[in-house]
Amino acid sequence: MGILADAMVNYLLRLGWSHGDAEVISRQQAVDWFSLEGVGRSPARFDPEKLSDLNAHYLREMDASELADLVLASAASTSPLAATRVNALLPLLKERAKSHLEIAASIGFLLHDGAPDIDDDAAELLDDDAKTRLLKLVADAPTDEWSIDSFQGFLKDWLTANNLKMKDVGLPLRAAVTGSRQSPSIVDVVVALGRDETLCRVEETCKNQ
Repeated sequence: MGILADAMVNYLLRLGWSHGDAEVISRQQAVDWFSLEGVGRSPARFDPEKLSDLNAHYLREMDASELADLVLASAASTSPLAATRVNALLPLLKERAKSHLEIAASIGFLLHDGAPDIDDDAAELLDDDAKTRLLKLVADAPTDEWSIDSFQGFLKDWLTANNLKMKDVGLPLRAAVTGSRQSPSIVDVVVALGRDETLCRVEETCKNQ
């Protein structure tokens, strides 16, 4: 299930005991607050959704390096840059995740080099017009290393100069570099991948897809 130890302890504690309206209770708070008066009289009922929500809270609060190690231990990688990429995007990846296993299942595009496998939904975005736009985008992209600010600035100016909207490029670009319609912000993704890897993926995808 990918449930963190602190989340499970918190949840089991709250099954039979409470402290006012507090839902998130650390182990130290449990020690400090515990009293027999807080023990419930009604039978406990296991609620997997509540446990999952509680786990999501502890996931977001977890030390970044520890979480990255946990995620990477649950995902097979082949790229020497996998850990660097995961660490760069982890603040975004953990925001909507309920467990580290959910994150691990969504980051294949960070773990391997080269064009990703494109799922059927994403492939629909890569028609001939989209591939032409993507190849022009990468041909015009800055030649120095990208940062969030520099790539955002370039992309904004490039879209204006080419009379395009973000949807004309953002969705196909996400498909080409991640293989999916779903990912964190595409600007964050391509910066995490780096210029050379992004260009390689776009060119390979547009050639072979």
